[in-house]
Amino acid sequence: MPLHTRLGGPVRALACLLALTSCTRAVIAAQSSSTPEHLTADTPKQTALGATFIAPADWTFSVRGPATILTAPEGDSHIALVDVRAPSADSAVTLAWAAYMPAHTWPLKVVTPAPDKDGWSDRRNYDYQTSPNEKRGVSLLAQRAGDVWTVVVYEMSDATGEKRLAAVQLVFDRLLPKGFTRESFAGRKAATLDAARLARLSAFTERAMQELRVPTGSASASSASPNGPMETRCS
Repeated sequence: MPLHTRLGGPVRALACLLALTSCTRAVIAAQSSSTPEHLTADTPKQTALGATFIAPADWTFSVRGPATILTAPEGDSHIALVDVRAPSADSAVTLAWAAYMPAHTWPLKVVTPAPDKDGWSDRRNYDYQTSPNEKRGVSLLAQRAGDVWTVVVYEMSDATGEKRLAAVQLVFDRLLPKGFTRESFAGRKAATLDAARLARLSAFTERAMQELRVPTGSASASSASPNGPMETRCS
């Protein structure tokens, strides 16, 4: 029996498997992308893995794989929110660039840590060097919640960035990890500042002053000068 006949069954099976895999990848890619949506109002949205934020009015919202992309009305500027799983912030940034703009050539200028905030930890800012002729700002914020990193890519022209500053701040200020809710005091009754609470507040203040080595002193009572203005002297 010829060799190609004997291998016909396995070869055909392998060919079918490869074709099925290719089709599956195409379906996944299609499902993970979306048709651009023009927003007529500030709209609550989610990233690929569930972080929540507000997409500004008049911007365009789209999804490409793990990257959620917001395009400014001018069309020359973008904010991308990229969800990845990675062992470190640096690795997350590498994956974010690969998903959003793998061909970028801006060199990294400086990396600075940022304090934890709103359920995000291990936050780091990445600033990139652009040429003066570009008149463009490029920076990334990498932050982690659990095992998911959300990398925010700011890639905007200087003119649009200034014009759309309020919209940019809306995106950054309202970006929260999946399932996270900011503490709110709305509808809660304020506690009465009674003697016991005042005593605890005074004790806390004194303890903090001691630990921080804040010098203590006594202020003399204010006295009026002959000309009228009040003078305060410290001893």
